Amino acid sequence: MMRMTVQQIIENGELEAYALGMLHEQEAAAIQELVINNADVKAELEAIENALQEYATTPVKPLAVDKLITAIEQMENANVSLLNGEMPFMNRYADVAVWTAAVKHLIPGNTAEPFTMISLKDNEEGSLSLVQTSTDIEVEEHTDEKESFLILKGSCTCYVGKEVYYLHEGDYLEIPMFTDHNVIITSEKPVVAILQRLKVA
Repeated sequence: MMRMTVQQIIENGELEAYALGMLHEQEAAAIQELVINNADVKAELEAIENALQEYATTPVKPLAVDKLITAIEQMENANVSLLNGEMPFMNRYADVAVWTAAVKHLIPGNTAEPFTMISLKDNEEGSLSLVQTSTDIEVEEHTDEKESFLILKGSCTCYVGKEVYYLHEGDYLEIPMFTDHNVIITSEKPVVAILQRLKVA
């Protein structure tokens, strides 16, 4: 799980995902440690759990059920597509283990090149690329596409506007449009990531 401020953890949905049992073991352990050591995080988690208990006793509208089923199906379909050699666009619930297995044969490994990018998908909706870099990514800003990436290997620090994110294997980050951002490599070995850019009309 990426290292974030308490406010970022509260705002980004990680606590809700923890309460619902949707986090990987390592991510869940990190949240559990925060709950033990931080009163604000503990209070927020308790509020979420209380809200979920209240929601569980409230009759659920069919539309809400349909949306939940659709979300689950989309995640399952993405994993099936990857296992079948297809490259679906990602979201914050992307499974790093499945993605790593799907592109393992394409990862450059030891190379003198400080930066390599391999196209995985490119169409009218956007693009997916496998990136391996041992060099920092300079400041950039996107005005016509939504960028996000999933870290498969290594670690880095990403500066997004005034926010700072410490990313490790399994972390997924979305970059807001019209926001300066750059990446500093912090691991000894290169960072390997799936880079996604979705076009915006």
